[in-house]
Amino acid sequence: MPLTTNHIDGSFAIEIKGINLWEEPTTETIKELRDLWSRHGVMVFRRQAVREEELIQFIAHFGEVVPHTRPD
Repeated sequence: MPLTTNHIDGSFAIEIKGINLWEEPTTETIKELRDLWSRHGVMVFRRQAVREEELIQFIAHFGEVVPHTRPD
């Protein structure tokens, strides 16, 4: 399924549809997401039910992941 985007009115964010964050994205999809991120700064992925491990795996495509643990 190809990615589709929707500019969020009044902001620099962009909503991205057509991706499940719990699935491994293709190299082409990562390139497209990096390009969108460089132009918009904030990407919104609605209705994504992901485990912490899946989220970490996804965001690692955009840079080094440094986990932080809250003391509370």
